[in-house]
Order: sequence, then structure tokens, then C-alpha cells
Amino acid sequence: MLTMIIAVSLGIMTFYSTQEEWGNTWAIISGIVVVMLAQLAIGLFIRSRINKITGDIQDIMVQTQNKINRQINIMQYRQLGNPKSAQQLLTKEQNNALRKCLEITERANKYFIWNVLLKKQIISMRMMLYFQMKEFKKVDELMPKALIFDARSVAVKGVRMYKNKDEKVVDYLTKKAAKFKNDDAVLIYSLLAWILVKQNKAADAAKLLAEAKNKVDNQVINDNYERLANGKEKHFSNAQLGDIWYSLYLEEPKIKQQKMQQRGF
Repeated sequence: MLTMIIAVSLGIMTFYSTQEEWGNTWAIISGIVVVMLAQLAIGLFIRSRINKITGDIQDIMVQTQNKINRQINIMQYRQLGNPKSAQQLLTKEQNNALRKCLEITERANKYFIWNVLLKKQIISMRMMLYFQMKEFKKVDELMPKALIFDARSVAVKGVRMYKNKDEKVVDYLTKKAAKFKNDDAVLIYSLLAWILVKQNKAADAAKLLAEAKNKVDNQVINDNYERLANGKEKHFSNAQLGDIWYSLYLEEPKIKQQKMQQRGF
């Protein structure tokens, strides 16, 4: 908003300062050019600052993921502890990194007055970070103010609607599923089908997946359709989607208990 006010103000000043010398036509043109240049300059400045913020967040997440991967490799090699305890330690490591990312997003607050959509974008980022930490109360508080546009944020909103027993969740995801393609569509169709199965609407889920089969070529979609079409809704599973599915926290992957081995040193 402030960007537009400053740009228009500069444009008006340019018009009046050149009107007498250049005439109305060229004064108007010069004013419009100044408005456009001012918006571009301010926009590039704000973008550079926001890119620095998102870059710092990405660096933290990459460093944390590399650290977690190293810890996993060590645990697998030495077969230390039980899987649940190990998962708790890794989750704590990840949450510490996510909180650092949340702190970094605060640096964007001072730029909100310059861009109408920026605040919604940062709120969306915070919403997703809180979701990863399973702080769902915070997610629900931020969601009405967030910019929901990509498949991941749509899926998160669908999950929260389902968990909050919102009767509009099926209609919401049905409309959104039609807008996405490829892997994004697979995620939304799979989530919606899972919800329908949980609501004892296996026939509706089968109809939905039949529609999805015509739109995307995906083994999980195909397999689940065959299961539902043959009355095997108890075997419905999105497990093959991997981390993208389990990161919605609707189900947990099965962890195989490993026996500890003593190693000599």
C-alpha cells in the first residue's frame, strides 16, 4: 500500500513540475513513467530483503536436514537405542530449527506496509512452520489470514478442516483438486479420498479416484481405486506417497523395532 502511495505521489509531483515546460501530454507521460519506475525500484528493494530472509530460512533447514541425516546414519550403523526414542530426538532437533525459522520471519514485519500480499505470504510461511511442529492451535489461528494457494497449504487446510470436523472439507478439497495437476493433484485427490473412506463414503471415494485416474497417471491413485472398486476399503493406503503423506500427520509410518547389538571397541 505504501509503495503505491509513494509512487503516485512522485508521479503527481513530476506532472506538476513538468506541466508548464513540457505541456499536459508529456507531463502525464513523464508522471506515469515515474510511477512505474518508483514501483519497480521499491518492489526490487523489498524483494531483495525478503529473498534474504527466505534464503536464511532455507539455509537453516538444509543444515538441519543434513545434521539429521548424519544422526540417522550413525543410529542405523550402530543400531543405538529404540526407533521411538531416536525419532523423539530427531523431532526435537527439527523443532529447534523451525523455531529459529519463525524468529527469522519476524524480520519481514517492517516491510508489510509496502506490499499488501507480503503479510499474507509471511503468515502462510509461519502457518506451515507451526504445522510442522504440530502446534495446531497456532495453525488454526493463522489460517484465516494466510494466503492458501499451493497444494501443500491446501492440503494442510484440508487436514485442519477435517480434524476440526468442518462439514465443508469435502467441498473445499473437491474444488481445489480440480485446479491442480501432476503430483499436486495426486496429493489433494489422495487426501480427499482418505477422508471420504474415513467418513464411510467408499463409493464416493472410488468415484473421485476414477476421475483422478483420467487426470493423472499415478500408481497410488490406481491401486486405491482398484481396492475401493473391489470393496476392499480396509486396504486403502496412501503409504506409498511417502513423506509428503506422513507430513500431514494423519497417519504414522510403521517403525520396525530393531534389536540392539553390542559392538566391541
